[in-house]
Amino acid sequence: MLHEYLAGLFSSQRTPDLFGDASTVLSRRESKALVDRIAHAIHDRTAALARPASIAIHLPRTNQYLATIFAAWQAGHHYVPLNQAWPDAHTRQILDDAQPDLIVTDTPGFDDVAPVLSIDDATCYPIPSADMHRAWDAAAAQPGTAYVIYTSGSTGGQKGVVISKGALTAYVDWVHRVLGAHRGNQRLLINGEMSFDISIADLAFALAFETEIHISPSAKNMLAHARLLRDRGIDTFYAVPSTINRLFSWARTRKDLRFEHLKTVFSGGDVLTYGLVDLVRQVAPDARCYNMYGPTEVTMNCLYFPIPQHHEGSGKQGPVPTGMAFDHLTYLLVDPDTLTPAEHDGELLVAGSQCMDGYLRDPARTAAAFVEVSGDRYYRTGDLFERDADGVYSIVGRVDSLVKVKGYRVNTTVVDSLLMGADWVQDARAVVVPQGDGDAAIVAFLAVRAAPESGEEVLKQRCASELPHYMVPIRFIFLDQLPHGTTGKVDVAKLREMALEHQTAS
Repeated sequence: MLHEYLAGLFSSQRTPDLFGDASTVLSRRESKALVDRIAHAIHDRTAALARPASIAIHLPRTNQYLATIFAAWQAGHHYVPLNQAWPDAHTRQILDDAQPDLIVTDTPGFDDVAPVLSIDDATCYPIPSADMHRAWDAAAAQPGTAYVIYTSGSTGGQKGVVISKGALTAYVDWVHRVLGAHRGNQRLLINGEMSFDISIADLAFALAFETEIHISPSAKNMLAHARLLRDRGIDTFYAVPSTINRLFSWARTRKDLRFEHLKTVFSGGDVLTYGLVDLVRQVAPDARCYNMYGPTEVTMNCLYFPIPQHHEGSGKQGPVPTGMAFDHLTYLLVDPDTLTPAEHDGELLVAGSQCMDGYLRDPARTAAAFVEVSGDRYYRTGDLFERDADGVYSIVGRVDSLVKVKGYRVNTTVVDSLLMGADWVQDARAVVVPQGDGDAAIVAFLAVRAAPESGEEVLKQRCASELPHYMVPIRFIFLDQLPHGTTGKVDVAKLREMALEHQTAS
């Protein structure tokens, strides 16, 4: 149960400290006292509801943000993570949809949306009584929602994904059971946005193994990430591939930025390549790397791939396999049009205890996200996979990335994988753009390092020899790095815009 993991985290004697931000590290006792005071303040402002409350968190990336998450859980409520880097209009759009019962913030101006609790006032509350703690324990033990996290998804439009305590606990249970080789890890660093569910995967790891939780002041501040990794002795790090690339590429050039303590590196949210794994090991030679996959709707992750410490063939290139199935979930590959079972490739469906309750106040969208097969309710990931004879899944694209080029149905991620097979290509994305004759063509964007002078010709020949003619890109555009959105994923919409601008200019 989630409340049991919470109790274990705060009572653990594994390390003396628990929360740490850029300026302050708090002992477990100090961390628990901060959580207790904020929980007391939340209780004081929501007790009249006589039900679990929705707590929106709009705070800087400090120990107070971490403590407010745990305070909401401790008192039997759920939280909605917000991001102070968002434009005010976007924050208000999320708040209008979430309709929280309380906003915990250090910023004035949201009183017209929902009741506001100042974090400065909350941290001044007295430590709650034993009777209040007993009441909270009873509330926290009840079924209910753990968090509501907003995602735009691949089809646009903000969706409030409702994840239950049971779903979160099922994921923490899996971490505790399957990743037990890392139970000795002591300190992790949250580097991603708190409004992106990789941060919740960090919290789940901490709950499973009672590790300290440190947080960088900004998701985009590579210098802060590096200093905290080095100075705090961080041994667990979970990031999107673009952050791994930027951070470790820079650290590799600095003799004072070796991460000897780093034992475990998780990557998720986008394509991980063997080249990036090699890059990590140049700076953190003892790190064990994992590729992770999962939609927000299936509670962070549902596939994982542990990369051998010395993967076959030094210098192996291309994407790392997406992963193996979780032992407590059920999977199907189906034809995306007919939803009939497919043996080796198709759209991935997932069923089981980690699936979301639904989209907040959107029953139509929730119904469309699930399908019933043989009496079981499966979530449609919208992702296309291949599965090999060993049961290892490799993502090959999105259902909505299947497009028509010269009359043929094309999956552009096949082009991506081929291009990333070149050892000097850091990342690649192929996009489809309309042509004047009413047809469409493929344009490839590449982030490269030390590309040969004939690099474009090499790639053209490689594509021509291994792809059907209609899948060969008509143009290769080289960039220092691909554009990324707020979560660190490649911004494919921006690439399409750039392709059209380039086409117009040429």
